[in-house]
Amino acid sequence: MTFKRPHLLTFSLIVLGILVFLACDDGSRYTEPYYYPINDLKDGLVYEYGHPQHDSVAPFYNYLRIVKKKDTTSKRSKPLTYLVGMRYNHFFEPEQLTVEERISNGMLLTESILYQTDSMGKQVSMPMEIEVGSAFPFEISKEGGVFVFNVKWHEANDPEKFTRLIRNRSFGGDTTYQFQGKNYAAVQLNLKEKVETYDEGFVEHDFNGIEIYAEDIGLVYYRKNVTPDLVIEYELKDRYPMNVLEEKFGKAIEN
Repeated sequence: MTFKRPHLLTFSLIVLGILVFLACDDGSRYTEPYYYPINDLKDGLVYEYGHPQHDSVAPFYNYLRIVKKKDTTSKRSKPLTYLVGMRYNHFFEPEQLTVEERISNGMLLTESILYQTDSMGKQVSMPMEIEVGSAFPFEISKEGGVFVFNVKWHEANDPEKFTRLIRNRSFGGDTTYQFQGKNYAAVQLNLKEKVETYDEGFVEHDFNGIEIYAEDIGLVYYRKNVTPDLVIEYELKDRYPMNVLEEKFGKAIEN
């Protein structure tokens, strides 16, 4: 797998650096312990997410692992650290690849590819253009600090059509979260999203929601309020090695 640094990497670093600088004032919150535990992901781990109340809502699976790569752009001996994620749907089909680089003040998205199945049953890929790749900061201001994530992708079968996602996150407070019968310290991030689509004209949609990250686990809960009557909601159900997901896939084929 080849990891690519986007052309706007420098800009993303500046943005993330400014946000962390602002967060270093009084009232900042150190958030690195609440992201995915990088040191525990050397052999890879599947995060299974499902709806908190309704088992009829299809789950999805995110396989996360750490990859070390020699830094060929400098003379330093310390390798670069990447968090590689592959999201699978309930049919065990890949939906999205993400590659995040661990830098001094956060996680930076450097590559992302969406996968869709066309009308002929063929899987097509749609590489994302990373405009601001601030995936997760390691410090954020408790009051007024916002970090921006901004990506864009074109439809595989019609390059003139594209979608842009602009996501603003801010600190929503300290909390606790129960996972598999154990309480964990956690932080809540508030979300504001704008989705722009272009298809012979622009259409914009605004959403809000929350994310909860638990210490030594990572993302455990996600909610997006699409409309007053439509809410997208997932929670972490389980974590296990990749071979367990492969067994699930095998049983699904048999059935």
